[in-house]
Amino acid sequence: MLTLMQRIVTHPLLNRRKSSDSTLAVENITPEHSILTKILSRLFPVVLFVLILPHNLQAVSTDQVSTFRSGFDRALAFYHNEQYDQARSVLMSLTATTRGNAHITSAYLLLAAVLEKKDDFKAAERYLQILLRNFPHSRYVDHAYFALARHAYKNGQFGEALDHLLTIIERGKNTSLSTLSETIGCKIVASGIESSELEKLVPVHTAKLAQHWLTFWMIRCHLGFGRNAEAEALAEELMAAKPDQRFVRLTQQLLNRPASHLTYPLRIGIIMPLSGYAGADGREFLRGFAYALKQQPAKIELYIRDSKGNLNEAIKNMQELLRRNVMFFIGEMYGSTSASLAALAASADRPFLVPLATDNGIASLGHDVFQMNNDLETRGSALAKYAYEQLGLRSFATLAPADEYGQAVTDAFTNTIDALGGTIVAQQWYYAGALDFKRQFFAIRQSALRFSPRDSLAVAIYQDSLARAARLEQPELDYTYKPHRETVEDFEVPIRSIDGIFFPIYEEEINLIAPQFALAHIEAIPLGGEGWLTEKALHTQRRYIESLAFFAGKFVSETSMDYIQFKNRYRNVTNSSPGILAIYGYDLMRLLISAVQAGNISGEDIVTYFEKMKNYLGLGGIYSFSNDNHVNSAVNILQYRDGTLSQVVP
Repeated sequence: MLTLMQRIVTHPLLNRRKSSDSTLAVENITPEHSILTKILSRLFPVVLFVLILPHNLQAVSTDQVSTFRSGFDRALAFYHNEQYDQARSVLMSLTATTRGNAHITSAYLLLAAVLEKKDDFKAAERYLQILLRNFPHSRYVDHAYFALARHAYKNGQFGEALDHLLTIIERGKNTSLSTLSETIGCKIVASGIESSELEKLVPVHTAKLAQHWLTFWMIRCHLGFGRNAEAEALAEELMAAKPDQRFVRLTQQLLNRPASHLTYPLRIGIIMPLSGYAGADGREFLRGFAYALKQQPAKIELYIRDSKGNLNEAIKNMQELLRRNVMFFIGEMYGSTSASLAALAASADRPFLVPLATDNGIASLGHDVFQMNNDLETRGSALAKYAYEQLGLRSFATLAPADEYGQAVTDAFTNTIDALGGTIVAQQWYYAGALDFKRQFFAIRQSALRFSPRDSLAVAIYQDSLARAARLEQPELDYTYKPHRETVEDFEVPIRSIDGIFFPIYEEEINLIAPQFALAHIEAIPLGGEGWLTEKALHTQRRYIESLAFFAGKFVSETSMDYIQFKNRYRNVTNSSPGILAIYGYDLMRLLISAVQAGNISGEDIVTYFEKMKNYLGLGGIYSFSNDNHVNSAVNILQYRDGTLSQVVP
């Protein structure tokens, strides 16, 4: 006949899996819906009130006993009727007026339960600690530890919950509660916990029985992460310690179970704006993310939190998920918030993926931080290399917004051109709201005249022709040529000494700058940033920007069969069309699924998988990392030629 613990470890509730092995469906994006939560919510409250009856009343007078019993009974009735405010009032009075008597501990225990129902967990824990501190020999000490374990578990502090449960097991004062603590400890470890949490408890709980449980739980933990060799080595250590026969049976059963039944899911925390001004973008990203998991189920649990587009809210969410022992993090929409969350993850030694932000330096905030989107430095440098090495351009000018984005991407572009041996002829800037760029183009032409005698000669010849024409019309007019001082009319002379001109401008500025660039008669190939990825503006300004080359984030061709098939399937499932953010989410989840299906379960394993990943092909682009650089180095470069937008790199 199976022992109680054998029945617990092999019970279907403990290891039940959905047939798809997936814990998330598109129709139900709800985190923490594991069976463990339901089991504990039933088990924990039962213990409190099956055993919470006043005892040891002989220490006080009959009147005091009667008064306390009457008050306690009223509070208990209020509790059962869910009248928590009334119960709290009665119990506060009892604990304030009844001092120095053992029976007050039952009031403390019930008061903690009432406060917990009112979601005042700090106050509940305070009264439990008072019970433990002032009444160390009370028969309710184990119940207080059990309540503290419940609070820790609900707060996601699994290591602390196990700490309290082990205290009950070590004390061994209450057989039924000790057995229940062992049961729940096994369930907590089976649900997934880092081995470091268990290692912290080894020097704290030195009793032989507690040490055996910790070793057994560590075996389970190693098996959960696929570390079979470590699990078998610990099992040998446990057997050498000659534990109770039940540990021998439990360990053998554990080692004989299929690995697929023991593997932990990858627990991922996602922090995105799902409401507020950026809520629509966050929800679109999440739809693509969830759709990928539905199409290709894997052992992944999602803990989804709404940052509401607020930095403080995002940080609070991150702190809460860290307490819940979430192994892996993804977030957020914008660079400043992503950087803050990445720093928190790095301090907790947890991997962090930045899905969208392009700000420089985020990946350097921690050794396990990855930027799935290229940062501005990578993008600007990649475009410069393409222009120099593939297009054969050697001399360049730049016209960029005078903001953080314009400065960062222009610096990356020009620094790479300098390193390759090219020449930056001119750099011009403009401020937000500018409508007229004549001054900037005039300055670029002036720099070209100083740079190239050929251009200077062309302008001189043109101005001489103007002077001759003026003298023929008005012989008395003294027209003197002044070299390198063009007038507005001098824009008619083409400048040919600049091979390429870099415009990292915003979408709304295309219709302003493109025609003025044409009027400036600078015969250079236009280059740009992701702001140019708008086919409507490209078609409108087509005659001014022939052969434009620019970098972009994710890009899919509307005529690609892969994209057409994806779009049709996506619409059938979500009743919506996929935007670019859905493609970001879809690609990222598929990447994580590939890591999990390759046998990577822990955050550390997935970091190693990412570092070795070269040219992973997603729907919207390629992902490529290295040990030294955790920024995606594969940059999409597009070209607009003859009215057609096509991808030229990679």
